[in-house]
Amino acid sequence: MKKGILCLLTIVFLLGLTGCGKEKLPDTYIEGSDFQYMQMDSAGEYMNIQQGEEGYYLRHGDYIYYLDESLGEIMPLCSRVDCLHDKETEQSRKESCNAYVENDNDNSRGIAYCNGYVYCLDGVAWYDHGDTLTLYRISADGSKKEKVSQWEDDRRIVRWIVHRDVFYYAEQKFLEKEEEGETELIEIVTLYAMDLTKAAPRPEAIYTVSSEEVIQPVIAHMKCFGNYLYFMFNGVKMMEADSSYQMFVTGFVYDMERRELKELGVPGMQEEEQVSDIKFWQDKILFEVVTGYDDDYFRQETVYIANLDGSDAEVYLQDIMGYNYYSDGQYLIKTDALMVFLTSLNLGYCDYDKEKSTFWVYDSQLDLVDSFALPPEVQSRVIDAPRMGNAEEMYLLYDDAQEPGKWGVLRWDKSGIGSYGGGEFAVTVIPYGGD
Repeated sequence: MKKGILCLLTIVFLLGLTGCGKEKLPDTYIEGSDFQYMQMDSAGEYMNIQQGEEGYYLRHGDYIYYLDESLGEIMPLCSRVDCLHDKETEQSRKESCNAYVENDNDNSRGIAYCNGYVYCLDGVAWYDHGDTLTLYRISADGSKKEKVSQWEDDRRIVRWIVHRDVFYYAEQKFLEKEEEGETELIEIVTLYAMDLTKAAPRPEAIYTVSSEEVIQPVIAHMKCFGNYLYFMFNGVKMMEADSSYQMFVTGFVYDMERRELKELGVPGMQEEEQVSDIKFWQDKILFEVVTGYDDDYFRQETVYIANLDGSDAEVYLQDIMGYNYYSDGQYLIKTDALMVFLTSLNLGYCDYDKEKSTFWVYDSQLDLVDSFALPPEVQSRVIDAPRMGNAEEMYLLYDDAQEPGKWGVLRWDKSGIGSYGGGEFAVTVIPYGGD
């Protein structure tokens, strides 16, 4: 436990969020209601593809679309017969379309599907713009769009996810503090939870910190699995040894039932060590313990496996630091894509002797099942690794570089796993017709 960090945190436990009358849900993945970790990209932030009950939902530009898998057709998520959807030119007509949600900054670009609804933020709220930020809820059939909650323009939402009808989000705001005739701008970052089943949902704080305590506070990599919320807290702190300033990352897990927040780690962790991003595997969590921002990608690292609450962490495997792991719910997939990408930049970050990345596929016993490479259609549209999708298929949005304005999705049928032998998989192109 890093007391130097924890003393900076003000923890406010959620009250009533898992109160009486709510059915206890299992600590496993529930399709249709849970955070879709397998649809998250390699950056570990926003998701523009979500699996629904019958098909997939996509966010492209200012509109939400539905992909009917049986027809192989993409259509705006609006059932109004008098609407031209993304062909509307008047702003008032656009706003009346159930599929339209303005999207003009990176922090609003994601979507989330949960229990019959697609959730998304508009992107109009920014400091001093005099606008509001709105959380929208669109019914799965596109028949209704409604505003769930709004925020004033003195704050913005920098990270958010939906899990089991709860909207978890990190809010950033700035306050002016007058002291001895000078004005100081104080940044405050707070992690909130908001019960979406309530008629007038109100946010309740889980965790908050200000720039008076930690320099450049950031809440990132929010994820949920079972009855647990995970996130990374980044910032800059002063080292006790030499009073120097150093960036740090601390992993946390929040128990939704017990309403308890604790730091993730392993016994004997040193001050300069930190937990890497969390991955889910076999109803447990995987993570590495790394030393600061060490860029020795060929150094041996230990991958730990632990219970969902972070307890009973034990060594799962040994590997070099530059490999990344992903899970699609059935397979654990290892790749050297990050090292290939960093080497391609020629900036001295990494000197790897491969020009094309490899993905190795392991089963629940860690037996190697297959390996594959990315086809050009996929490789050209990702930085290192794409989202892995679920055990049956992977979808990836694309924009046609040859014909601006043309776009669609690429589909990989993963039933071929076991037969690639290091070769490229084939994708099906599903273009958006827009008719």
